[in-house]
Amino acid sequence: MSTNYYFCDPSRSAHYQYLYDNWDEFRTSVKDSFYEFCKKAPPYIGAEEITEEIGEQIMHCLSAYSLLPETLEDEHRIGAFIGNNQFRWATQNGFHSIEDVTKYQTKHPHEAIYSEYGLKLSLDDLVKKIKSCRSI
Repeated sequence: MSTNYYFCDPSRSAHYQYLYDNWDEFRTSVKDSFYEFCKKAPPYIGAEEITEEIGEQIMHCLSAYSLLPETLEDEHRIGAFIGNNQFRWATQNGFHSIEDVTKYQTKHPHEAIYSEYGLKLSLDDLVKKIKSCRSI
């Protein structure tokens, strides 16, 4: 199992976290609004079946996993801890060493380091983790 780490503006991270945390409530409100909308349509014997079918399609289309990005800042990905106590640098993003991470953070002080699970890390904590691993 691997864990990716990346730089992200904390306010952007908080914004996306709000969307993820409240997405089911949003989906339910859309579904409820749709059902209220359908009640205003002229009566039809098969209307309930049609409403249910379309309602299910709407809910499927509004899946958080299909609309919200999995990773907020792929272009700012630092690297990943992978199996066997190894750290793989995101060299395609210019990260080859701890020095590169430090330079990036110096140039972008408003950004913080996060895991793909939304956990914020200090630079010191990330450095300690990387130093305890083999870099590949």
